[in-house]
Order: sequence, then structure tokens, then C-alpha cells
Amino acid sequence: MKKRIFLLTIATSMIYLSGIQSNLAYANDLSFKNVDYEKSESIRVISDDGQVEFDVNPQIIDNRTLVPMRAIFEEVGLEVEWDNESRTATGKNENTEISFVIDSDIAVVNNELKNIDVSASIIDDRTMIPLRFLSENMGYNIEWVESSNLILMSKEDIVVDWEHTKYETEEPFREYEIKSINGIETLDIRYTGNFKPIDTVEEDPKDDGITKIYLSPSNQSANSYAVGDTTEKIEMEDVAARIYNILSEDYDCEVVMATESLNIWLDGRPLEAKEENCDVYLAIHSNAGTTHVATGAVGFYHPLNSTGKILATNIIEELNNVNPIESNRHEQVSSGMEPFDGYGLAEVRDPSSYGLIAVLVETDFHDNPVTASWIIDNKDIIANAYVDGIVKTFDLNKK
Repeated sequence: MKKRIFLLTIATSMIYLSGIQSNLAYANDLSFKNVDYEKSESIRVISDDGQVEFDVNPQIIDNRTLVPMRAIFEEVGLEVEWDNESRTATGKNENTEISFVIDSDIAVVNNELKNIDVSASIIDDRTMIPLRFLSENMGYNIEWVESSNLILMSKEDIVVDWEHTKYETEEPFREYEIKSINGIETLDIRYTGNFKPIDTVEEDPKDDGITKIYLSPSNQSANSYAVGDTTEKIEMEDVAARIYNILSEDYDCEVVMATESLNIWLDGRPLEAKEENCDVYLAIHSNAGTTHVATGAVGFYHPLNSTGKILATNIIEELNNVNPIESNRHEQVSSGMEPFDGYGLAEVRDPSSYGLIAVLVETDFHDNPVTASWIIDNKDIIANAYVDGIVKTFDLNKK
């Protein structure tokens, strides 16, 4: 799809349509009118006053964004206090006091205890706190623009509209909607129908005895491991390379490794997998949970694809079999379309829209020193567990 960004110039005078004053909220709200929606490598946060500058990149943990404490407190008008003994970060002004305790799922807002989805954490020697919780408790509206790696926050209304259009390319001619914010078109899209539904994917995609598998290792180079001078990108690329070698050398299937420079969005790796005529899209990641004690692999699938659920389940079972560290996850296999308020994980949603069997596996937690060490020291064992899950799902024959 050809990407276009329409810049909307809004007059400061009142706007009329056919002589009638427009009732669109963005007509009087100039927020974000000059935002660059092109994809950035790190997460950007833009407020009414412009881009918030951080000395450490924001991090996504359990599908929630954590940002450096001091910069965001100052952005929303709070004075910063840090209690080293209790490991508590507090922001204060004349009306509000908000406190976060490191690794606790409870925050205190004006003496009221409130649950938070993800706890504050120390990352790269910086105190990181959950952006949405803080912002909403300070009266800000928040909007996530996934395709731009961008978060918008404003005291004013953020008007989100989805405009219907049609995907103008080769089959399947999928219909989709484009997300606009305050009247300005973004790069986010969502599918609405009239495309090859993913529940029509064959339960066994092999029509000639060969399954073609696309491997997409994490490209998240900013996610440091709790031990060793390494990152999620480095370790997962190594695991993926071992999976590639085992499958291509020992089994009757084809394997395609993702082009490293491609992004994980619809026009990147998912499109490459489609154009390579792959049947399966397997995203290989490691996880983070801020508590530094979380353990266990987690697998995500598209709820409309039963084969994807089977594949995710089989890989998780094989990883559990070889991992001496018992999982403390409540649920290890779940829908990849639930995160981000139902927008879904890109590497589950986008490959599925092309008709691929899409699964994303978090191998284990890289922010836990114990499980991070296990990943680093056992990549051959981990790769073989992935392969065993794939072989079990598709009944692959050895060469």
C-alpha cells in the first residue's frame, strides 16, 4: 500500500462547511497538526508542548509503556522526589501527589491505593514508570499510534476516527480503515472484511508434502538482558539461525529467514513472508516483566486460526520440557489479538491478514537474571525445542 500523510492546515478562524460551522473537535484543536507519523526506531512521546525528551528510551513491558520518571514528571507539572530506602518515586504539585514503588503493582494517588497493570522498574539505571497510568491520573488523554511507534498525550480531546477505504493491490482485495487523529491521517490501519479470512487457512497447509516456514527473530536491540553484554535482538537472531539450520538440514520443509532490515509491520516482514509464499510466520522473541522474577515461555496466536493455537501450544510445551526453571505464568498460550486494547500484536495480526499461520513466542524473560542466563547458555536446546514443536504440529518428515 502506498503510504500517504496528508498535512492538514487548520485556520485559526472559525471553520464552516456549506455555511454551517463544523462541529469537528479538531477544528479548534491544533494539537499534533505537524506530527511526523513516519516510523521511528524508538518510541516517541509527544505532548501538547512537543516531543518529550528522554535520556533513556521508553520500553514496552507486558504491552504497557514505561518512560523515565524525571522527564515525564516534569512534563506533567510534578516535582520529583525519590526515596532510596523505600525505592519510591513520587511526583507532587499543589493538587496531586502520585507515588510508585519499584516492582510493586500498587500506586498511591492522593493517598488512595490503585492497582497498576505494570509496575515501575529500574532499567538502565533509570527509574521507569507506566506512562498511561500517570498521564490519565493527571488529566491527559493518551493515544498509541502503533505504525509510528508513537504516543500522543494531550489535555485536550484527541479525536480518533477510522475512515473506510479499499486496499488497491493484487488479491485478496482487502478492505481496511485508516486511523486519523484530529483530522490528520496516520499510518495505522485495521481490516474490516472482504479479504481472504484467516479461518479459511487449511489446517494442514502442505499441499505437496512441504511446509514453508518464515522465521522472524526479534529486532528489538534496545532490550538489554539482565546478565551479559547482550540484547534480545542478538540472542533471538542466534536462536532463529539455529532453528533455520536444523529445519533446512534435517527436515522436509523450506525455511525463509526474515530480512534483518525489514520492520515487523504489514509492509515489512509479513509482506516478505507472503511474497515468499510461506505457510507459517513464526516470530521469536524474549520477554520482560519489570519484576525481574517472572519465568516461563509465552505463546500468542490468532484466535481465528486453530493451527496457530496448536503450533503455539506445541512450542510452549517443548520449551517447558527442556527448561529446568518452572514457569510462574498464569497463562502460557493466549490470543495475540487482545494486547493494545484489542489492536493486537503486529506479528500475529499482520501475517494473519495475509492468510499465514502466525505465532509469536516469548522464549522466556530476559529481565530476570536466572532465565536470561538460561537463554544465553542453552540456545541449542531452545532451538531444538522450537523445532520439535514445529515438527509435531506439521508432522514433518526427516530428510
